[in-house]
Amino acid sequence: MYVLPSVPNLESLRWHSRAFLLFALDAEDKDLKEQTAITNAHAAEFSERETKVFSVVGHSAEVQRLRDKLGVGAAGFAVVLVGKDGTVKFKSDLPVSAKEVFARIDAMPMRQEEMKRK
Repeated sequence: MYVLPSVPNLESLRWHSRAFLLFALDAEDKDLKEQTAITNAHAAEFSERETKVFSVVGHSAEVQRLRDKLGVGAAGFAVVLVGKDGTVKFKSDLPVSAKEVFARIDAMPMRQEEMKRK
């Protein structure tokens, strides 16, 4: 999991990695803690799927711009899965299971091609 002092540069990930972003207003958010535990328990599987996990905490203008860009609003917890093409593939305002995230990733055409090559 990547915890950054600022928001991740999603453009730099395009065509290289997927992004799974965990948004919260503060580090003590119960949903953030739950989602972090889920992602940490499945770190190897996220890595296998070329998916970087980012915790985006706070309410700075920079964080708000990213929230707006990804369509998750201003308040509270949210998760967003961004594909290698840079588009939003899934978002939720509740924690999600690793199984659900992986099912969505594994159904993506680019992931299907990756699995064929392995």
